[in-house]
Parts: sequence; structure tokens; C-alpha cells
Amino acid sequence: MNIFIENLEKIIQRAENGELNLKMAVSYTLDFERSLIEKNVFSHFEIIDKNLAGIMTRLESETRRHVKKAEDMMAYFSTNG
Repeated sequence: MNIFIENLEKIIQRAENGELNLKMAVSYTLDFERSLIEKNVFSHFEIIDKNLAGIMTRLESETRRHVKKAEDMMAYFSTNG
């Protein structure tokens, strides 16, 4: 997770410096969120509360939904330049 966070902080800095265009931002989003899902990050936390389990399930579900949106945007960029 530390490497993931460090990389994310670098990308945020690039965005704040105006070094990213929309296509690059979507590409980074897709890479990061796919990585979270592929590494099962949402299941690595010790769940001590039933409500927290629901939140983690919702977070994973929303991340998957957001990946689909990013994939759709990348497909749009591929066909529309």
C-alpha cells in the first residue's frame, strides 16, 4: 500500500502542476483502480464491525463501477482521438 500511495501522490502532484491531460488522468485512474481490485485490497482489512464490512463491500462495488466508466472513457478516446 505504501508504494501505491507514493505513486498516487506523484500523480496528484503532476496534476496540480498541470502536467496531465484528461486522457492521461483517466488512464492513471484506470490503472490504480484496477490494481486495487486485482490485489483484493478491500478484503485485506480486518473487519471488526458489521457496518464496516458493508462499507468495504460498497467501496469495492463503487470502485468496480468507476473502473467501467474509466474503461468507457478510454474506449471513447481510442475512437475519437
